[in-house]
This record gives sequence, structure tokens and C-alpha cells, in this order.
Amino acid sequence: MHWRSHSLAVNATQKLSALLKDDSPFSTICGGRFLYPIFPYLAPRISASNQSKEFFPMAHRKPRRKKPTRPKGSGGGRRKMSLRQWLIVVFMGLALVALILPNLPNRGGKRTQGNVPEKPAVEPQFQKEGELSFINGNTGRVIRTIDIEIAEDEVERTQGLMWRRHMDDTQGMLFIFPKAEPQGFWMKNTYIPLDIIFVGPDMRILNIHANTKPESERTLLSDGRAQYVVEVPGGFCRRYGIAKGDKIQFTRN
Repeated sequence: MHWRSHSLAVNATQKLSALLKDDSPFSTICGGRFLYPIFPYLAPRISASNQSKEFFPMAHRKPRRKKPTRPKGSGGGRRKMSLRQWLIVVFMGLALVALILPNLPNRGGKRTQGNVPEKPAVEPQFQKEGELSFINGNTGRVIRTIDIEIAEDEVERTQGLMWRRHMDDTQGMLFIFPKAEPQGFWMKNTYIPLDIIFVGPDMRILNIHANTKPESERTLLSDGRAQYVVEVPGGFCRRYGIAKGDKIQFTRN
């Protein structure tokens, strides 16, 4: 606003000079012959702020107060993250994912943490490796006995019943794990519906996923720590009255 105060002061000087002219009544009183020639000469050299205060006090404005600047590092308000901070956050997120993934339950009825097996040239055939009986949890009575194929190592558990297009009610697959822990199965590359039975280390059935959808990639989880999993044709448990709380026992060939 400095430029506006300077113009007001010059205008005031010009008005006063006019009053001091020879023909002005005010000239006689103030000695116009002496002052008139001097004011035009002094006007540009007088401080604009002083002139405005002397002749037009209302034209002078107080300077605005500057807003206090917040020192660096002070709290309050949102702070933008630097590129380096963003990179640190992304790196920590990736490290967290890398730590979590190996501890997830085994995904998929026929695989663990390994890669999905390649489709064989010939459809796999059932091979009897033992027998398994379902036992009523209350009476101890044998409900049904079937032939089983055993998937005991990681390669066998990874493939499971993939690529098979038929299985009889007298057949099933038993998955055996080294220790009891939460398990998760899926139906990728599995062409027939199954009943997936999760069994605890005490041979008692924890839960059953009945009539699973072929080729689904949805993860089917155990209700607790399972050490055994039995897969039988879809609807098997309903047909023979096998339920949670019943038990299994098996023998090898």
C-alpha cells in the first residue's frame, strides 16, 4: 500500500501550494511569496509516510502483521511425506507380506505351498494303499469302510485328486500331514464334486465341506488344527450319516 500513501501526500502539497499563491487570502497570512516556491521543491523529497501523517492522518494505514511462521518439525496439520518416506513404507509393506505368506494355511485340496502340478498326459488312476473306516463318535459303531489312496509327501498332497473324472463310493483319498495345524484346501483342476473332511490329531472329525464345487479356487478351511484330511465323492457324508464329532481309523496295505 506504499504507492497509494505517496500520491495522497503529493496531492496535499499541491493543494497547500495553491492556497499560498499571491492572489490567495491565505497567502497574505502565511507569507505566500516565501512558501509557495519552496513546497513544490520539497514535496518529492519529503517522506511519503510523514506527509500523509501530517496532512491526511486517515490516509496512513498500519502495516499488516505477518502471520507467525511455524518452525520446522512443529506439530499440527498434515505433513507431506517425502519420496524417501514413501519408499520406506512400501518396502516395509512388502517385507510384511513376505513374512505372512509362508505362514498361511495350505491352500487347496490338492496342494500345499508348492506350485500347481502340470496336467499329466494320462488321467491318474486310483491305487489302493489302505482301508479307512468311519466310526460313530457316540456308539463306536463302524459306519462305513472304504479303500483309500494315501497322499503323504508334499508332491502327493499337492496333486491329490486333480484331473480325475470319476471315483466310486467305495474309494477315497487320505491326506496325512507331519503335524496338526490349520489347513485350507481348494478345488483347482479337480473335475468331480467332493466331500472334504478335516480330522484332528485325535482322529475326530472337525468339520466337513460337502459337495464342493469343481475347479473352484475358493479356500475351504478347517475348524481348528487338522492333521488328516479325507476326500470322498460329493454327497458321501449325507448318504451315510457321517458328521462332525465322528472318528476315523485307517490301516495301510
